[in-house]
Amino acid sequence: MLYTRRITFALKNVIGGPIIERLAQTKLEQRFDHSIYGLKPKHGILAQHPMVNDELPNRLASGTLKLKPNIKHFTESGVVFKDGTTEDDIDVVMFATGYVFGFPFLDESVVKVVQNKMELYKYIFPPNLKRQTLCIIGCVQPLGAIMPVSEMQSRLATRVFKEDVLLPSKEEMWKDIHEKVEAMRKRYIAGTRHTIQVDWIDYMDELAVLNKCLPDLCKY
Repeated sequence: MLYTRRITFALKNVIGGPIIERLAQTKLEQRFDHSIYGLKPKHGILAQHPMVNDELPNRLASGTLKLKPNIKHFTESGVVFKDGTTEDDIDVVMFATGYVFGFPFLDESVVKVVQNKMELYKYIFPPNLKRQTLCIIGCVQPLGAIMPVSEMQSRLATRVFKEDVLLPSKEEMWKDIHEKVEAMRKRYIAGTRHTIQVDWIDYMDELAVLNKCLPDLCKY
């Protein structure tokens, strides 16, 4: 996937994300015309978390799946859509609206989540603790596999607990948190889906630097 290879990630940093985005969008449009089926968004394709589905284009083209606009309201046995079309005798309605996460078992002074937004250093450590004895593992949304990310987080957390690795000052941690929030605001469309996004390679490298295990790629 885009940004999970070092070459494409390096190209993004050299020639800029917008150019990479246009190239990726052109390539995707060659495979499937999103405008015909009403799937082309008003924003760039990398301004939200991607949804990859090999079945969707074939289902739409064959007519076994139909896209409809937003729902206006329900009737006793059907639904009315915002474009005025209706569907009657509906058997099942499935709400695929996502979910909100939180940590109700923790005091809000430690970890507070508001509209899927939380303030953790590197999405792991609460910045206000006097001693780093708590971490959150796996609460990120990488553009890539979560398992290696969680492993790297766990390795770092273990070394922090053992005091083999010292985290920066509270002020520096808050600075990093605020910079990530601002970068995400500029890059993604507003929404509760885009609050814990990370680029796989960049984030893994950040953790590796803290964990003092960043490989020297020139040796390999």
